[in-house]
Amino acid sequence: MESLGMLHVPPSRKRRSILPVISRSSVWVRAPSGIIRPLKKLGDRVREGEIIGFVVDPFSEAGEIPVRTEKDGIIIGKNNLPLVNE
Repeated sequence: MESLGMLHVPPSRKRRSILPVISRSSVWVRAPSGIIRPLKKLGDRVREGEIIGFVVDPFSEAGEIPVRTEKDGIIIGKNNLPLVNE
């Protein structure tokens, strides 16, 4: 008869409690047309005036245009396509 040995049980992890966030309104931040390079992820908290990404127009020599928030908040949605239209 074979010995089964001991099973390895990983140490338990403490669960962090997550406080829910309730939003009473939402606002979309519009970017100029071009290709966007986002700096933030879904769920990130942002402050008014913070840069959340850059847009570059491949047909212009204007360089990268920063996209700034208009209010404090939390990112709850974003376009996953790199091409954006104003």
